[in-house]
Amino acid sequence: MSNYIGHDETNRIKRYDSVTQLTPYEYCCNKMEWVASTLRDSADCPSSASSLESLSIVTFNVWFDSYLWRQRATELFGIVEQRMPDVVCLQEVTPMFLDYLKEQRWVKEHYLMSDCGHSDTVFPYGVVILSRRDNVKFHLHSFTIYPLPTRQNRKLLTALFQLDSGALMSVSTVHLESLNSNSDMRIKQLQTIERITQERRQANQLECDSFLVGDLNFGASTMENQELTRLLYADMWREINANQEGVTCIKKKERVDRILHLRSSSSQSSVNISAEQSSISLLGTTSISLDHEARQAEQVGDNELVYPSDHFGLYGRFCCCC
Repeated sequence: MSNYIGHDETNRIKRYDSVTQLTPYEYCCNKMEWVASTLRDSADCPSSASSLESLSIVTFNVWFDSYLWRQRATELFGIVEQRMPDVVCLQEVTPMFLDYLKEQRWVKEHYLMSDCGHSDTVFPYGVVILSRRDNVKFHLHSFTIYPLPTRQNRKLLTALFQLDSGALMSVSTVHLESLNSNSDMRIKQLQTIERITQERRQANQLECDSFLVGDLNFGASTMENQELTRLLYADMWREINANQEGVTCIKKKERVDRILHLRSSSSQSSVNISAEQSSISLLGTTSISLDHEARQAEQVGDNELVYPSDHFGLYGRFCCCC
């Protein structure tokens, strides 16, 4: 794996042990490279009521394993491109995967990236957010990375968006601590995320709702799930698909990947989501097609199914209004 270095041109990998605002990147066709993006200033936003009608989010743990990684990534990219969501949240992104992602035409043409390889946020693997840059209803305000209590280098990545009303809405992604034995650590991480959210809301008086998405590494019958309930997060799969199991982790047979919604305490700035008019579905549930040569190279049996990842992704399309 490449020893990625950042814009400071040092040989030292960034640890991000403190809260850091990241440079967003966009693709410049004239320069034929990814460049730092100039975001819209908050003063340019009108103060009228928001007309945000819908919000679409994809979350996908892409599986950092090198096993058939390029074939799996190609299939996964096609799945996301078909939906072209407002926000894409990816976990277990490696530098090699990120290099391939940023070369996709649909990414170059339509998205801002939290990292294009310059910021070292995915070494040896990490989380990435893509934000549609052509959405007229909300605009990226900032990307920020937050350290979490962890033994596995886990961090919270938050995209803060400005609605056309001037209000702010956040979408954060996280990959909580792995292994069943780390339940206490995951609870600490959830509590830290809640503290970060509340502190950010106090600092940004205009902030309305928050979304937390990603691989939480726990199922329904856990202490962590009880903590989510205590923290008042709405599990959008349960809100919309109450009678469907929605398993996302192929190996564990559990629903560990979530899209969670935390409403603002202010009714005036809260985004009201209509569960009846919204949808959330699994992604990557169809096995990929592999030729005989590829199967031989990786010693994959003729009848063995291979999916884009060892997780299924989630695609949520939420009907909302402020």
